[in-house]
Amino acid sequence: KNLEKQTFFFFLSLESVSLPTSFISIGDNVFYQCTSLTEIIIPDGVESIGSQCFCFCSSLQNVLLPEMLSSINSEVFQDCIALNNISIPDNVTLIDRQAFAGCETLTTITIGNTVTSIGDAAFDYCLALQTLEIPNSVTSIGSGAFGYCPSLVDISLGDGLEAIGDGAFQYCPAIPSLIFPDGVTSIGNHAFLGCESLSEIVIGSSMSSIGEDAFFNCVSLNNVTCKATTPPTLGVNAFYNISPTAELLVHSGYMDVYANSEWSPYFAGIGEQDF
Repeated sequence: KNLEKQTFFFFLSLESVSLPTSFISIGDNVFYQCTSLTEIIIPDGVESIGSQCFCFCSSLQNVLLPEMLSSINSEVFQDCIALNNISIPDNVTLIDRQAFAGCETLTTITIGNTVTSIGDAAFDYCLALQTLEIPNSVTSIGSGAFGYCPSLVDISLGDGLEAIGDGAFQYCPAIPSLIFPDGVTSIGNHAFLGCESLSEIVIGSSMSSIGEDAFFNCVSLNNVTCKATTPPTLGVNAFYNISPTAELLVHSGYMDVYANSEWSPYFAGIGEQDF
C-alpha cells in the first residue's frame, strides 16, 4: 500500500507509470529527476505524496491529484518545467514550501476550498502563471510564495486572508491592481517590491502593519485607498519610489490623522470619503 521512498530515484528512461489502486501513500523522492516521465496515473485512494516526489521531472506535463490527498508537501513538483496546469483537490489544507517552485510553464492553478496555508516560495519563478484566485479558506501566504511571476496579471485575494509574508509577490511586474480584504492585518517586508505596473491598491480596515520596502519601486502606484482608521505602522521605505503624483484616500474624518503620520511624505495629496 506504500510506495517506498526513492523507488524510481534517477530512473532517467522512465516515461509513464500507472500505480495499483491499493496504494495510499507515495514516499519521498520516489520519482526524483525522472526526466523522461511524461505521465503518471495516481490512484484515487492516495492520501500522501512525499517531499520532492516529482522534483526535476522535467518532461511531466499533466498530473491529476487524487481527491483523498490532504497536503501538498515541500518541493513535490519543484522544477517540473513542462507542467502546464494543476488543480489542488478540496481535501488539501496545506501547500508546503517550494511545492511548485520553478514550474516555468505553469499557466493555470486551481486551489481547493480547504487550503488554509500557502508555504514559502510555493509558486516562485512560475514564469507563465497568469491568473490567481486565492480561496476564502486561505489565512496566510508565505514568504516569496508567488515571487518572480512576471506574467501574473489577475489576482483575487480571498476574504479569509490575514497575513501576507515577506516578498510574497515581489517582482511580479504585470499586476495592475490589488484589493486587500478587510481581514488582512499585515503585509510583510518587500511583499510587492518591484511590481512596476501596480497602479491602484485598496487596503482593508483591519490592516495594522506594512513592512519595509513593501511597495518599494512600484513606480506606477498612483492611487492608494486605506480603510483603516488608525494608520498602519510602516516599515522603512514602505512606499518608496511610487508615483510622484500618488494620492492617498482615507476614511472620512481621518485625513488629519494620516496627514500627521508617517504616511504623509509618500503622497502628493490626501483625500477622504466614507467607506
